[in-house]
Amino acid sequence: MAIRNIEHTWIPLPDGRRLAARIWLPTNAEASPVPAVLEYLPYRKRDLDRNKSEPAHVYAAARGYAGVRVDIKGTGESDGIINDEYEKQEQLDGLEILKWLAQQPWCTGAVGMRGISWGGFNSLQIAALNPPELKAIVTHGSTDDRYTDDAHYIGGSLGRANFEWGQLFMNVLSLPPDPELFGPGWRKEWLKRLEAVGPVTHKWMRHQRRDSYWRHGSVNEDYSRIKCPVYAVGGFVDVYTNTVPRLLENLSVPRKGLIGPHGHNVPDEAEPGPAIGFFHEEVRWWDHWLKGIDTGIMDEPMLQVYIQENVPGQVYPDPVPGRWVGERTWPSDRIMDRTYYLNATGLAEMPAAEEAITLAPDQTVGLSNQAFLPFDMKTELPRDQSDDDNKSLVFDSDALAEDIEICGHPLVKLALSVDKPVAKVAVRLNEIRPDGSSWYVTAGLLNLTHRNGHAEPEALLPGDVYEIEVPLNVIAYRFKKGHRIRVSVSESYWPQVWPSPEGVELTVRTGVSRLVLPERPAASNDLENLDFTDPAPYDRSVITPTVAGDKKQELTGPDENGRYQVRTLSDSGGLLINAIGTEMRLLSEWISTIEKTDPNSSNWSGYFSIELKRGDWDIKTLSNFDLTSDKTNFHISTDLVVYEKNSVIFSKEWKDSIPRDLA
Repeated sequence: MAIRNIEHTWIPLPDGRRLAARIWLPTNAEASPVPAVLEYLPYRKRDLDRNKSEPAHVYAAARGYAGVRVDIKGTGESDGIINDEYEKQEQLDGLEILKWLAQQPWCTGAVGMRGISWGGFNSLQIAALNPPELKAIVTHGSTDDRYTDDAHYIGGSLGRANFEWGQLFMNVLSLPPDPELFGPGWRKEWLKRLEAVGPVTHKWMRHQRRDSYWRHGSVNEDYSRIKCPVYAVGGFVDVYTNTVPRLLENLSVPRKGLIGPHGHNVPDEAEPGPAIGFFHEEVRWWDHWLKGIDTGIMDEPMLQVYIQENVPGQVYPDPVPGRWVGERTWPSDRIMDRTYYLNATGLAEMPAAEEAITLAPDQTVGLSNQAFLPFDMKTELPRDQSDDDNKSLVFDSDALAEDIEICGHPLVKLALSVDKPVAKVAVRLNEIRPDGSSWYVTAGLLNLTHRNGHAEPEALLPGDVYEIEVPLNVIAYRFKKGHRIRVSVSESYWPQVWPSPEGVELTVRTGVSRLVLPERPAASNDLENLDFTDPAPYDRSVITPTVAGDKKQELTGPDENGRYQVRTLSDSGGLLINAIGTEMRLLSEWISTIEKTDPNSSNWSGYFSIELKRGDWDIKTLSNFDLTSDKTNFHISTDLVVYEKNSVIFSKEWKDSIPRDLA
């Protein structure tokens, strides 16, 4: 089907503001109206996000849909100011967008929403407002709980991704409208944005428990508010994938879920592979719910999941071996618990005598798995875990007599004690190969002061024994015959999370602590070896590299002062968007350092920068952050410098000491 692209149009709002939109339409849509599919993001439809959002909309438009990509207020060419993630006004503006779309002469009145990451978040949030125009959504790489499953906190502990994402976000907030689209008032609008920019990471750090700030926009506060069908998508290398089974379990609307082997990207461009043609699956979903065509998609398994037979870090860049399988419902009554006890001699299906084993503090556990959310698979996937295992309490099974296949959330139940009032526990589930190498399968982490919930942390009593449950991230995996299963337990998990205020001695009671695996039995043929279409080809020559990029990660240490350092560099290189003549470049560097014995020696620092150039329009934003701590406070500084034609037009610095709230 022939299509046309509307590069830019305005969507008027009742208060006089305008939102900027890009639209793809079948050429005959005015004569033969079509449903619309909205993607609603802050990442600038014209430049930064152009090559990411365009393929899905082009694919859908060629199959009878209007693909609509709208910039959130205060981003791209849209009027207004954005101060934070997922603001209420963003959601209210979304309702106005849906009304406007449904009223267009080229639209049938039926609208869907789609998106990965932010667009997946606000698809759920707007669906919870129950607008009549919204008939279905596809939410990918998103969360139903902004505290437990986002970039800020991991199990109640402060995550490094909070700052990496925060610096990127600050740069996006600081960019101007494109003069070619916005017109002569672009620079005045830009200066208004800059004056409104604040240090969002500082705000996030002031909410260290799950309070009303995080409850806003968390649809798990009331799943029943969502009335339209939901298709939830995730990948096992993505950190948002726990959302998929929770939505399937708790929603009452028609719903489907899909989890692949990939990271924070669409399955059509999966890394790690194998990729599938998910745009085709989306159109089948839209055909069913927006056009009333029975495509058979709702007759298929509720959950489709990729059972991995190896770990991505060992096989990349090759595709992860495995197969697609299905479960008719989720939770599945076919999945059965298989329990192993953490005995002093290892994992076993029968408990041994209870003993106490103690782990001395070591702040460097975690270096084998440094990235919370891997983007560069060459450098950021988990490596052989042996170094971290050697600094942890480890419990190994005997060599397996048969394959064991799991699907769901493994659970580790620990009887433990600590010698400090604030502590955490990290649990990794690994597979040990016959050569002795240890490979990461999944993990979980809990700030132990959050043992009774994230809303009201409680200090620990040193020496008291606590019964703790640590759910591990959802996984589908086959442990192979002849291999061994390993549970590794540590207090540190650096640099993914910030250390506890003091070095912690962790004691685990063996014989009563245990691992519960969600074992998946063999299934009937209709649930095994599911097949998908191949990804549709897309012309990536719309962007031309002009300067070579670079990505690398370096681990060094200990140096002469006993410090370890992780340095991650990412440079997109120069990227020319051929259709509009704009060249962009994104650069970042993150440095984490620590000493083995001192938790308050931890230092996270880094910068993020965005450059946009076209003719004499030459823009650069640069933000830096630095984080340290003592036993009672976090100390954070953030600055922002903005350039126009290599001259500084804006500069501001923020410094704060923020009390540690049992973190």
